[in-house]
Amino acid sequence: MNTKIYGTVGPACCNTEVLTQLFEQGMTGVRVNLSHVNLPEVSGWIQNIKTAHAKAGKTELQLLIDLRGPELRLGKLLSERLLSEGDHLTVMSDGETNLFDPTEIPVPKSAFEVLEEGRNLLIDDGKIMLKAEEKNSRAVECVVVRGGILKSGKSLAVPGVRFDTPTLTESDIENICQAKRYGVTGVMLPFVRGKEDLQKLKQVLIENDAADLCVLAKIENMDGVENIKELLPYCDEIVIARGDLGNAMPLWKLPVVQAELAGICREAKKPFMIVTQMLYSMEKAAVPTRAEVSDIFRAVSEGASSVMLTGETAVGNHGRSNEIHDRNRPGSRNVYKNAQVMPCGAAGKIFIEKRDIFRDFVNSNNGTKDVSFFYKYFTTQTCHLHRMAALNHLKKQVSQFHLLLLFHDIFLIRCSSYSLIPQAEARSYKN
Repeated sequence: MNTKIYGTVGPACCNTEVLTQLFEQGMTGVRVNLSHVNLPEVSGWIQNIKTAHAKAGKTELQLLIDLRGPELRLGKLLSERLLSEGDHLTVMSDGETNLFDPTEIPVPKSAFEVLEEGRNLLIDDGKIMLKAEEKNSRAVECVVVRGGILKSGKSLAVPGVRFDTPTLTESDIENICQAKRYGVTGVMLPFVRGKEDLQKLKQVLIENDAADLCVLAKIENMDGVENIKELLPYCDEIVIARGDLGNAMPLWKLPVVQAELAGICREAKKPFMIVTQMLYSMEKAAVPTRAEVSDIFRAVSEGASSVMLTGETAVGNHGRSNEIHDRNRPGSRNVYKNAQVMPCGAAGKIFIEKRDIFRDFVNSNNGTKDVSFFYKYFTTQTCHLHRMAALNHLKKQVSQFHLLLLFHDIFLIRCSSYSLIPQAEARSYKN
């Protein structure tokens, strides 16, 4: 399986030269974020995308539009502002905002109504957090708990609150009407809550002669997580969008939920995409962190049909350096071809399955997978799970094998070394 790689177009990569380099480095598709703009406003970018795609000698451009959907966002601010811990702000409902006062920020009425004293308000995928201290009929006084740069139109979330907002905005419908004219091939619907959201989108696509466009359902809230199975028949691809999804739960739960969603998609043979902060440090740094490289390796190994970069290419300082760190790269294939990482919800299971020989062993032991040794190599420098010298004797025994590492709360990997686990420490697992 060749994993598709999407980048997000933005000010940092909207010219033909940069886009051409991105396509040449392995980008297979482009996301256009319509949270702040409409298609006619980015027509120049789209033309540059098409020109760059052809110049790079590519065929079948994948052009996705990411709608606004039922997402909550900040209103328009007078200017960007750096918030520091302890600063005080006034949150106002839309229509009641004085844009000349930098201490006032506008939010949708639905968010204002639920922002009671003691509640938190998360902004920009949780990068910024405010806490409501005092509320009256027209304003909520808040203190900054976690600071950052406050910008217009950034996402909002109030943890623990579900909002009853329309599936599509007026601008969404306008963009769908024009989608095919601009060469769009797929539509991403944010904050999908249930099959009704997808049914609504499909109906609008049909009404605008765009029924052939792919539908990508973004899982960004607990409704989407809980209803994942009912969504599968109504979309072409699931998007595990970890930004807002990480606001809907404690962050330590996010990797587990990602693995569970990936497992459900694999079982149903439904393509899925992993997105958000995959190379976040490269918005400023020239090289990714080891953790980011490991994250991409995990996503591909879980079976992701696509991965996507967002701010890394759209506004980052090193968009052209965001090369693809997965096993599809020519230099990576030989490294990863005999290794698979498949995290899942079962806690801490690690075992080697050697196809024919190991299957006979399992069958002769009433289905118990009891492995007394584990060869593991996990370098902190490259995240490569492969060392031919140590595994060569296994390859002599069988023609094909898979190294399966299934972990949940704890890692049973001994970094940068080979581990021989004594019989007393061996784990037994039922099928």
